[in-house]
Amino acid sequence: MNSVNNGNNFLPSYLLADAASYLFGLAIALAVNLSVFPSTSEKELRQMLVTSLCHIKELSGLIAKAYAMIAMEKEMEAGEVLMQIMRADFVALNRILGETGMEINWSSYSMEGTHIYILRTI
Repeated sequence: MNSVNNGNNFLPSYLLADAASYLFGLAIALAVNLSVFPSTSEKELRQMLVTSLCHIKELSGLIAKAYAMIAMEKEMEAGEVLMQIMRADFVALNRILGETGMEINWSSYSMEGTHIYILRTI
């Protein structure tokens, strides 16, 4: 029985008990999330951005070689593989960005700005 389903009677003691139980559960959940699961999707997003930028760097070097007509067949095949990897990176970045949008972040960067950055980069 709680403060809502007690017929038509409002009992403040039940309301206080409900509030205390919710606050206790919130405290436990916060402690578990900070101690047991300390990783955040923002950190994962930053790591994925670095990986994607390294792939872009490699691909731009291969494109420059191909444009100068000095690329070997092996490098052309590596470029094709990198294109597939970058497509997968784009999907992964969008997934991680969606997860990061649900987290509480203390950052000087906005989620909208990060989303635009990803769209322009890849």
